[in-house]
Amino acid sequence: LHGAAWALGDSLVATPQWLVGYLDWFAVGIGLALASVLHEHGRGGRVVAGLRSLAAQPGVCWLLAGSLMLVATTPLAGPLVLDPPTDAEALTKNLLFAAVGGLVVLPAVMREVPATPTTYDRVLLHPAARHLGFTSYGLFCLHVPVLHLLTATTAWEPFQVDFWPLWIATLVVSLVAAELAYRLVERPALRLKGRHPLARRREESAAIASAPSTGTSAR
Repeated sequence: LHGAAWALGDSLVATPQWLVGYLDWFAVGIGLALASVLHEHGRGGRVVAGLRSLAAQPGVCWLLAGSLMLVATTPLAGPLVLDPPTDAEALTKNLLFAAVGGLVVLPAVMREVPATPTTYDRVLLHPAARHLGFTSYGLFCLHVPVLHLLTATTAWEPFQVDFWPLWIATLVVSLVAAELAYRLVERPALRLKGRHPLARRREESAAIASAPSTGTSAR
């Protein structure tokens, strides 16, 4: 909640929120995806092994994430009001949030599902949860613009409206916007990923490399 309030307050004082300022958040997700692929191919070494060991303990990941979130609410990560933070404070808060996000996602990415799924596994394997995973990128990208749109087009004044009505409305509208973005933008874009000549050449090379050798030439 503090992070959401900080983001809203930051935008209200007209501080630009540049994409490059959040590239480390994307880097955490890309790194976990890479670690997952390396593990599938039997590579990665100690780093991947360490991530998998930590991912096998979701409770520990959540405890660490909660602890870092508490640190993010202290003056170490910037003022608790809308005063602009120093560069060091802003960087600290940004990195703390990146670590929190990584720890929350880590068990879902790197943990093996046991033979007898736990409640945690059953929740994540539910069709609704899996679909939310597909639309989560749009939700991440669009929830702040939706928040601004609601406060600009309704009678809700920032810091004067009750938190929960604004939060629920932002969540509902953001989910709808994310679903539309997934169906109208993301899925059509994903259909194009194999049409690039370079991608086709890579697929052909991979197929040739994995084909059994017969000792004869295709020529």
